[in-house]
Amino acid sequence: DSKIPLAASFNNLNDKIYEDDFVELAAWYYTEGSYDRRSGSYVNIRQSETANPEYCDRIYNLLTRLFGPSGPLPRGKRLDSEMVNLAVKMLKEGSATAKISAVTGISQETIRRWKIGERTPNLNPAFWDVKRYDDCMTFVISSSVVSELLSCITGSDKIPSLDFINSMTNTQLNLFIDVSIMADGSEDQNQRCLIQSNEERIKAFEMICVLAGKPFHTSFRKNSNCAKISLLRNEYTNPISSLNQRGSSPEMVHYNDVIWCPRVQHGNWFARRNGCGYFTGNTYEGYAGYSSDGTYV
Repeated sequence: DSKIPLAASFNNLNDKIYEDDFVELAAWYYTEGSYDRRSGSYVNIRQSETANPEYCDRIYNLLTRLFGPSGPLPRGKRLDSEMVNLAVKMLKEGSATAKISAVTGISQETIRRWKIGERTPNLNPAFWDVKRYDDCMTFVISSSVVSELLSCITGSDKIPSLDFINSMTNTQLNLFIDVSIMADGSEDQNQRCLIQSNEERIKAFEMICVLAGKPFHTSFRKNSNCAKISLLRNEYTNPISSLNQRGSSPEMVHYNDVIWCPRVQHGNWFARRNGCGYFTGNTYEGYAGYSSDGTYV
């Protein structure tokens, strides 16, 4: 009647391969990003400036730490220093934002930020931030800096690779979980959960939870491939107590057929079944044997 731990964190003793900021960027891309080769191999990360202004600031500050200041977004072709210098000159002369934008092709939002001193012109930016008509802020990351990101969060479905998952430290695993739930999930006093609709993305997040030592339960919506991955508050389970609470009791079952059971060095392993992860293991010889009718139990 002992308690059984539902999870245990993975003690990764390897040197840190990726910086924490890169892991956070990977989590934002995994949940809120898109990649389209037709648009010039840019990565886009979108966030509502109305609903989540603090997330917009967080992403902007993250990208600035990784790549430096943002710059004016090209319109059809890369802006050169002549257009930027002209915009700065017109700003000093007091020209209207709309007029500068019309003349130079630089977005009014970028010019407004230059005007009030929030940003400074960057002629060779690695990312741009664009405010759309629906108050959605889009962060566009240049193809020149996304190759490593795309090798870690792979394909059009944005699946975290096994190499990337296994390379993260325990702190980074928890960071990835926290940012993913922040972006594409919900949290209250009762539970934290992530909503996903791709089976491989769901499995990858479950693996991250396993390595981070986070108990979870995955449930699918009826007639849908959309799943909710809930992080459990309880760290232990007590099978006998759980049966008693449901009005059930353990049952002796006589079985005389093949039993498939992995055998590992320590006699236990971590399994995933029916949306849950849990520890299980072998029945030790001291607790097993032959009954009076010759059945092995």
